[in-house]
Amino acid sequence: MSRRRKISDAQKLIAERRVARKLALFAIYQWQMTQHSLQEIYIQLQYADIYSGDFRKADTAFLFSLIKYALNNAEEIEALIQPHLQHRQLKQVDMIEQAVLRMATCELLNHTETPYKVAVSEAVNITKKFGADQGHKFVNGVMTQLIIQLRSLEVSAEKPLDIISKVSTKKTLEVSAEKPLDATPKVSTKKTLEEKSAKKPLKVSSKIITKNTLKASLNISIKKTLEESVEAS
Repeated sequence: MSRRRKISDAQKLIAERRVARKLALFAIYQWQMTQHSLQEIYIQLQYADIYSGDFRKADTAFLFSLIKYALNNAEEIEALIQPHLQHRQLKQVDMIEQAVLRMATCELLNHTETPYKVAVSEAVNITKKFGADQGHKFVNGVMTQLIIQLRSLEVSAEKPLDIISKVSTKKTLEVSAEKPLDATPKVSTKKTLEEKSAKKPLKVSSKIITKNTLKASLNISIKKTLEESVEAS
């Protein structure tokens, strides 16, 4: 008889927060439909048969944080999301997708311990499960804009591509392109120069990255990189 593998605390937290996001989605969805109070909705999550089982598996502090902020700061959240909806109003968006966006915005704002990629991935996956067909693509697009707005420092701290190790400044790149290798020591006399020129020159095997190549390689849009990194499978 095989033993059940023990999960780590980190894995347990991931699982508990995933359940909490699902319950938060249901709670925010219900609030959108009924405008019931935070207390009424939270009590229902605890005691209603359809929710209570999941409630016992959830990170309840995280769950309460998401619901409370979403309900008590609805106008603030709507103001953050609205500019990224093009010509639609948030209230015209599918109810599930709207609830997901509200919930995910709360997480981006108040739970910086959650990496933005995780927040987006969780939002996209929960929309795939409960939302309309292709709704996850809409959520992904809006979330991509929101992370640039709300997590700009986290985004800018990441390197788009690890093209070159230890690149610090443009000047450093230009110097390294102009002086690829200090293969031969400085020569001080005419005689030494003649002796050096008579010998077979050193082979330089390292490829030299030119200034133009570096600029072209590093010219990557943050938005495009983000969209590729968070695109759900």
